Amino acid sequence: MDFEKWDSGITDYAFASAAGLSAKNHNVIFAGLKNCPPIERAWKEGVKTAEFEKTSGLLFLLKVIKENGITVLNPHDGKSHFLCFLARLIKGKKIKIVRSYADARPVKKHALLWKYTDLFIAAAEFIKRDFMQKGLVPEKVKVVYRGIRMDEVERRIKKKNSGGKPLRISIVGRLDPVKGHKYFLKAAAFLAQKFPDAAFSVIGAEKNVKIEELKKESEALGLKNIRFEGFAENVYEEMAASDIGVIASVGSEAVSRVALEWMACGVPVVATKVGCLPELIQDGASGLIVPPADFESIAFAVSRLLSDAAFRQSIAESALSRAENLFSYEKFVDATEDTLLSL
Repeated sequence: MDFEKWDSGITDYAFASAAGLSAKNHNVIFAGLKNCPPIERAWKEGVKTAEFEKTSGLLFLLKVIKENGITVLNPHDGKSHFLCFLARLIKGKKIKIVRSYADARPVKKHALLWKYTDLFIAAAEFIKRDFMQKGLVPEKVKVVYRGIRMDEVERRIKKKNSGGKPLRISIVGRLDPVKGHKYFLKAAAFLAQKFPDAAFSVIGAEKNVKIEELKKESEALGLKNIRFEGFAENVYEEMAASDIGVIASVGSEAVSRVALEWMACGVPVVATKVGCLPELIQDGASGLIVPPADFESIAFAVSRLLSDAAFRQSIAESALSRAENLFSYEKFVDATEDTLLSL
């Protein structure tokens, strides 16, 4: 269940698990608010849905449970968790609750809800640690990282040959202050002095920051060799055409699908030390980790990759291997399935 009203990391995590389990022939109902993006996505992907008019729809939830023979409720946000708790009080122990948490915001302790929740799935180790610091025993929390569909990535990109072309450094993600675009621009301006032929790209849809704002900022920095692509229909093509990826986030990144996408595209990435990024990316091996809100550190890390083609290739190969071996979509779905079936 996911009562988010917009696309988010929480929604993506919830839907990916539902779609994967449905494809394995489990009786999955994706529950969400009517006419909101999560439900609309489920329609398009052919996943069976239960559409709630409001978050307090307890009678509707009980109806869905009865009509579909549901035995496990898997809420992904606080409101749906509370509704599942009420259903559990009515239906008793024959209904199990597994609360998935893919949110970078600190965990809020709810002793009563936790008592009636059989298991928790954390999208990263830092989330599990937060649960434990709030009093949850380790045995009750299972870490399941979001996986990436390697076949889809490979299908949507072409083999690149950038020989003789300027090296391209890109940032991909919604235009929002939390994604740290201003630090990317400052790092780019710093790098342009040493690598005048380097090209920079900003790829992502406008959210709380406008493209025009970033253009004005880049002009004030004297940055010329930069493109603002906006929303990319085929983001994997854009990523694969880049030589270095940057994740400049100053917060969030509970799941960081973009990190997995960079790795799956075989592109070395420089990422800030926030959220799950230090867990996904091995510093110095499958990417470079730098402090958040520090454009000089971003610039220095990118400079290392620009200056050493062999190092850049080594990082890229290690990143791709790590994505294939540890963060595949199949592993994500299997781990989720094992957790739910362990009750």
